[in-house]
Amino acid sequence: MTKFLNFLEKSSKIIGIIFGIATLIMLFLPAIKVGDTQTTYSGLQVVFGYKDGETIIKFSFWNLLTYLLIVVGIVFLVLDLIDDSNYFLALNSAVAFIAAGILFFFTISFTMPAVEVMRETFSLGIGAILGGIFALIAGVAYLIKGSIIFIGIILAIFFHT
Repeated sequence: MTKFLNFLEKSSKIIGIIFGIATLIMLFLPAIKVGDTQTTYSGLQVVFGYKDGETIIKFSFWNLLTYLLIVVGIVFLVLDLIDDSNYFLALNSAVAFIAAGILFFFTISFTMPAVEVMRETFSLGIGAILGGIFALIAGVAYLIKGSIIFIGIILAIFFHT
C-alpha cells in the first residue's frame, strides 16, 4: 500500500509540473481576441504591453502576477519532488496554481488598453482559457492526491485491524 501511495504522490507532483509548464506555454498563444476581427494579442503582449505606432496595450502587473504564480508553483513542486519531507511546498504550489488559474479568467479585466472603449470588444483567447484550465488542474492534482492518501490511510487502518 505504501508503494502505491508513494507512486501516487510522485505522479501527482509530476502531473502538476507538466500542466504548469503547459500553462507557461500559453504565454505565446492568443490571450485576448478583439471583437469579430482576426486580431489577437498573445499572453506576452497582454503582460508586457504592445506598441504598433501608438500604444495599444500597456504593461499589466496583474497579468504578470498570473504567470509569476505559475513559475512559483512549478519551482515549489520541483523542490518538493527533490525533498519529500516538506508538505508546505506542495501545498503552497497548489495554492499558487489555483490562484493563477482563477486570475487567467480575469485577463480582460487586467489588460490595460490605450483606449478604454477597446476593452468592450475583448474576449478571452484560447491561451487564457487553456492557461486557466491547466493551472487549475495543476493545483487540484495535489489536493486530490492528498485526499486519496487520506482515504488510503483510513482504509489501511481499517483493514489492518
